[in-house]
Amino acid sequence: MIGRIATWIFYAVFFFLVGVWAGPRIPAVDGVVASIVGWGYDTVGGLQRWALAGDPAKPAEPAAPQAPAEHPEAPAQPAAAPIDLQTAREAWNRGDVAAAIAAYEDFLLQNPDDVDARGELGNVLYAAGKFPEAAKVYFDVALRLHAKGETAKAKALEPAVRRGDAALADDLARQLAGPASHSSNDPQHMAPGQSLIRVAGY
Repeated sequence: MIGRIATWIFYAVFFFLVGVWAGPRIPAVDGVVASIVGWGYDTVGGLQRWALAGDPAKPAEPAAPQAPAEHPEAPAQPAAAPIDLQTAREAWNRGDVAAAIAAYEDFLLQNPDDVDARGELGNVLYAAGKFPEAAKVYFDVALRLHAKGETAKAKALEPAVRRGDAALADDLARQLAGPASHSSNDPQHMAPGQSLIRVAGY
């Protein structure tokens, strides 16, 4: 009997000591359970969400309709760059007669009263051996010079006109002998086709 009591006392003291030593080191049972439950909920919930996102059997949510793309306005076309005499001169210097003639005529369409440019066109045609075409241009230049009172310069062009068209040169001589009263822009006093169409073949 005494031995049994002693055994009970021994275990009582033992468990008391164990409880005192482990108490501050072992978290409360309810806290441990709560942490396990919380971890399990978050983890399972996260895995469930991940699984549903990758489940091919789950129909995808319809995407929001996209607004129709606005058609951008077409950029305005830049205005054509004006032709300058340098373009025509450079074409002549590199031996491109056709380009030089075209550039001079384009320039004269924009600057019809530029006598110097018209004279340069005549020079290009004359140098290229196109004497009939050059005669028409020189005829027009001579009339413009005569209208401005520069009759001496106009008469200096008569031989070049005659080289290409003798009849046109005779007409020029008659007009230069008269008073400078006619406008050089009057079609009646222009060489046939001059300033109205491009030189034939260019």
